[in-house]
Amino acid sequence: MAKVVGKTQDMGLLMAATAKDSALDRARLEARLTYEELGQALGCSTKAAWRYCLPRGHRDFRIPPDSVMPRIVERFFPEVQPNDFYEMPVLAAVEDAPASGEAA
Repeated sequence: MAKVVGKTQDMGLLMAATAKDSALDRARLEARLTYEELGQALGCSTKAAWRYCLPRGHRDFRIPPDSVMPRIVERFFPEVQPNDFYEMPVLAAVEDAPASGEAA
């Protein structure tokens, strides 16, 4: 994962963002924010902001608490939405459900 230390980092870091990077980290890079600046904007610590930006599955990743999530959505919608922080399994019952208007 590319880490931005300051706003003077070149745009190559933005280009280095890949599909494995989180939506929040891509939005942070696009806005040219450091983790410290993101933390200030979200009302949390720099370390917490960094953890929210990690890809799901990373051992240090954390889902933002209910007190922070609205600030993330307000600042970065539609690029970042609450469902970006959750791994949702596809349920067989939903896949097999008839489309609306069809007979069961």
